[in-house]
Amino acid sequence: MTESFNRESWLAQLRQQVPEISPAEALTRQAGGALLIDVREDHERADGTPAGALGLSRGFLELRIEQAEANRERPILALCGSGQRSLLAAEALQRMGYRQVSSVAGGFNRWKAEGLPIVTGALDADAAERYSRQLRLPQVGEAGQ
Repeated sequence: MTESFNRESWLAQLRQQVPEISPAEALTRQAGGALLIDVREDHERADGTPAGALGLSRGFLELRIEQAEANRERPILALCGSGQRSLLAAEALQRMGYRQVSSVAGGFNRWKAEGLPIVTGALDADAAERYSRQLRLPQVGEAGQ
């Protein structure tokens, strides 16, 4: 019971540091130039991801974010499945000097429930990098992955 209380307390502290926005607000900000990052793992993104989102799993976020977005002033929106890992991701980005970071409350589950645009079947950034050699082969291509 103490463990659960500590986790909830910790998440509450993160919510004090990291602004949370609704999926609809995230979509609006994305249309205005914000970078939406889906921090779920590859297998989670296989069922779909918000349209235009960059797939960058939580485990590789700190290692690859500067390649994806070096501008620490650009608004960044972190999204996961339910809204908890995105809080952790957003807090890590803040520690790295990104100044306008928000977490999408409710994550992809809420995004999808609200009927916001998603894409399925496309390779995300992690998978595209992993299969880059095969993608260049005309006989394989993205459809073969």
